[in-house]
Amino acid sequence: MHFTKVLPVISLSEFIRRASTVKDFSASQNVHYRVTRFYQDGLYFLRLSSNNPEQARQLDLRELYKALQQLTDFKTENFRPFVPRMHSPGRALLVHLGLIVQNNQEETYLFNSTMPNKDM
Repeated sequence: MHFTKVLPVISLSEFIRRASTVKDFSASQNVHYRVTRFYQDGLYFLRLSSNNPEQARQLDLRELYKALQQLTDFKTENFRPFVPRMHSPGRALLVHLGLIVQNNQEETYLFNSTMPNKDM
């Protein structure tokens, strides 16, 4: 899968504000996450489809923001230097927030957003 930035310019404070409103999100492999708690620079979440769904995991939003700003290739393994062991949920959160999209989704979005409105 290939992902592309949709909003390449977003401030850290806006990123954290948006992330702090998330309650649930999913990864492309049909893995579901539930946010249990937000704190100043991150969030705790549960991976609902794991062998231990009650184990809280932590995601550092400042580091995920650095990944968003620095990466051009959004393969999950490229997130490892920024959010080790949280690379898949990190990318899933960026997708959920609409900050990156799969190329086929982006092409659909661009196509639909440029279509003339027939009601005009």
